[in-house]
Amino acid sequence: MASFALAVCADEKIKDITSRKMIGRFANRIFNTFKHRKMGIIAEKAEIYDDLSVYLIKLPVSINELTDANIRRITEHITWYCTENGINDCFFPQGLAKMCGFKGCMASLSKDKYIFKSLFLNILEEVYKKRNVDIASLDIIIVQGDNNEEFFSVIRALSPIVKYLKLFAYDKVMVESEADKVFEDYGLSIGITSDFKNSLKNSNLIIILGSMNGFSQGMKVRKDTLVLNYGDEDISSIFCDCTIINNVEITLPERIASRIKKEYFNNFSRIEIAKIILKYRIDEGEATGNAFSSNAIRVILREFSEGGFKISGLVGRRNVINIKDIKVNELSK
Repeated sequence: MASFALAVCADEKIKDITSRKMIGRFANRIFNTFKHRKMGIIAEKAEIYDDLSVYLIKLPVSINELTDANIRRITEHITWYCTENGINDCFFPQGLAKMCGFKGCMASLSKDKYIFKSLFLNILEEVYKKRNVDIASLDIIIVQGDNNEEFFSVIRALSPIVKYLKLFAYDKVMVESEADKVFEDYGLSIGITSDFKNSLKNSNLIIILGSMNGFSQGMKVRKDTLVLNYGDEDISSIFCDCTIINNVEITLPERIASRIKKEYFNNFSRIEIAKIILKYRIDEGEATGNAFSSNAIRVILREFSEGGFKISGLVGRRNVINIKDIKVNELSK
């Protein structure tokens, strides 16, 4: 059985903390306490699925009592506890992980794009199909990134539902070879271009898989163009007038939320916990780490159709966008 842990400090709300808090009057007392006794780890186990559990770990100190002297001791005990109980990963809230720098700890997945990638077909369905826009009729361009496996996984995932794709490729020879295989398998027509600027003019959907560094600012696109940005850069200045999606927000099913103590939601948002759980569900059969793989997409589709997960919003340039507010009217003309 796979398992992960959520760790918080005792009696403190640590969400959004970005700097180390130090209080000298507690330092010696805490250090001496740890020196003479074994640190206690308070933990409870909750089964989320038959094959996935979460451990809720509370550290025996508050955040104000964390000092350089005892962080090493805490790390040792958390490592020991996780090893003894077969816990795969221990997640800390963003603030605590950044402040303390626990060796081997993992910050929560609030900014991770793994789930956003796996959900790209779900997003297209929510934005287009459920609003009676034919996805097959869209003018789509995919911008190649550094990961060729992800690049071709996106192409193959779209192949059954589109008629034609445009690809902006850095390695045109290699892409042409793979594109021929996709055509043989699916009959999908693919155009490969190195003229990015002109290929954008009529595009309805742009999928960015890598860096846009070096591209001109203020490129002209349709106002109803949707950009899915799977790269790590801010591309707001490159595409000025259209909708850019940088990540996704997810609703945690109530049946799962009810098994986690309310105090943990003071430090982890429901969105963060939902992303952690979904990543574990995907990883059950995905060894490559490719979030666009057929297996990752299959598991995501299952969890959203049967498990109660839902897309609650899309993270845009500055805030969360309601899917209903995305302009698609001109696409169906």
